[in-house]
Amino acid sequence: MALFKTTAELKAYIPANVDFNIEGLMPFIKSAESEFIIPNISQTQYDDLSAAYNVASPTLTAAQTALLARIQPALAHYAFKKWIPFGQVQIDSAGIRIASTESMKTAFQWQTKDLEASSLQSAYTFMEALLTYMEANKANYALWTASDSYTVFKESFINTASDFNKYFNINSSRLTFISFKACMKKVEDFAVKTVLDATTFAAIKTRIKAATTTAADTALLNFIQPAVAHLTIAAAIKTQAAIINNNGVVVAKNVGFMTVDASDAAGAELKDQMIRTASEDGNAYLRQLQQYLNENASASVYPDYFDSDLYADPDTRPEQIDNTGFTGIVGI
Repeated sequence: MALFKTTAELKAYIPANVDFNIEGLMPFIKSAESEFIIPNISQTQYDDLSAAYNVASPTLTAAQTALLARIQPALAHYAFKKWIPFGQVQIDSAGIRIASTESMKTAFQWQTKDLEASSLQSAYTFMEALLTYMEANKANYALWTASDSYTVFKESFINTASDFNKYFNINSSRLTFISFKACMKKVEDFAVKTVLDATTFAAIKTRIKAATTTAADTALLNFIQPAVAHLTIAAAIKTQAAIINNNGVVVAKNVGFMTVDASDAAGAELKDQMIRTASEDGNAYLRQLQQYLNENASASVYPDYFDSDLYADPDTRPEQIDNTGFTGIVGI
């Protein structure tokens, strides 16, 4: 059972010749559902939709119909990406062979790699649209919002590629955004928590998940989110300069499914400059966050920060020394 039944449904989303049929792709559809669709929408939400769809006479509700219409394009491209390496060969009792005729030959490797990359990018773009739609209409998808999948989706201060793009341009790519998640978690834990007390930190995240953020939360998020974005970029550039696989630590040429030709890869000097700039920008936002909290926290506004060791009364802080002028004298 899967969320595709016919070749016609599949061809609505992927380019395929007339003799292409769904049977050859079905193992990859099921694999893509397990790897990508179910972890994102939850097993319970998937089972509910599958039960309504996989019957002789489907009886989908309006909400289920809308959900299926947004799952299928993502699923088609994930499955197609998985199928492409196998589509280049024929596997039978004689072994693995390349299909070739007098009038047609197998595509070049660079062509299939480009097609794989394009399919995966499209799949993540459709996944971003799916999750954005579900979030905007979450009252219709209670099984999802009650699941661990939703908790993971809403676990950060920035939860979508489009939101990340507001602070640093990643072309709204969910594929890129997902690759940043581990770095972003460390930035939140090791950088934001040095400025924001743990109680307020956790409370804002709870309200983000529940979509109940307050004006006071928004004031802090105006500093937190750009800080997280820029510091994540700095961390990601450092960590993605090398990858770890079964050969050990190697210099990255092809990172994940994203093909990067060595001749086009950023040089060390440019990477260092990007790391410095992103780090400086991110830390500048954290300093603004700290200043805002110190100037606005009280027993009634950000009380947990006010009662923490992080709070510094602005009236008793040491005088700030200005070394921006060219006076010949430097204060320390």
